[in-house]
Amino acid sequence: MSNERLSYSLAWREHLKTFCAGLSNLQQNEEFVDMTLAADGHFVKVHKIILALASPYIKDVISSMECHKPVLFLHGVSFTTLCSILEYIYTGEVLVKTNNINDFLDAAKSLKIRGLSEVHLDESMNIKSNHYQSYNNDTVTDTELTEDTQRDDIKVREDYVFDDQHSEQCVDVVVQVEPFCRLDSRLLQDDDTIKTDVGNIMQYTMSNQGSLQLILNNYVYYLKYTNKDSSQQWRCVDYLNKWKCRAALFTKDDIAVVTLPPKP
Repeated sequence: MSNERLSYSLAWREHLKTFCAGLSNLQQNEEFVDMTLAADGHFVKVHKIILALASPYIKDVISSMECHKPVLFLHGVSFTTLCSILEYIYTGEVLVKTNNINDFLDAAKSLKIRGLSEVHLDESMNIKSNHYQSYNNDTVTDTELTEDTQRDDIKVREDYVFDDQHSEQCVDVVVQVEPFCRLDSRLLQDDDTIKTDVGNIMQYTMSNQGSLQLILNNYVYYLKYTNKDSSQQWRCVDYLNKWKCRAALFTKDDIAVVTLPPKP
């Protein structure tokens, strides 16, 4: 046989292991990240391509956003659950405490995470038991998995600091997706509130300086202050210019509870 017809088959035995570890390290070091997930006041930077591969639902959401670095707010998802989901996505496995497994699976199914969408609690418990049996000499128990170890696996950025000077123009990122990114705006109506339909959706965007902004009823608000009870005060971005817009908004648990009218 001629040497020209011969070929070599070269296999990288550590390919999968190396790539999984490498992707996790890139996320922890915030290298090449191009998307932010928000839950429970925490912000986690991730890679769009990884999230898109892990979930056809998230892929469709990302595709619908005409922006370079979107911010996705996961309403109803705890920070612990978010960390567990990201650990599963980036490494292919995760240990979840028994008291968190229902929330974890519910969130994973709603986000259509591959490999978890069809898992039921009984199946997951069997998988966990079989996993422990196959590692008799190195068994990990629920008590050994602390919240701190979960947090260390995912690089987290907590509570951005905002002030009045970061309230200028918006970039081209507006988040309006469902179910985990849609925020209800059940307004309490009184004489001082803007007449707003209950069905309206609060949207989020970022200013050119990276500050969080909220859009409701065609008004753009910047975050002025976060109170000790986690309620937030928002003010119209036009307050600082010549129009002195008086529109203000107070939110609690992602619900608009008080609004003040703009200047007539």
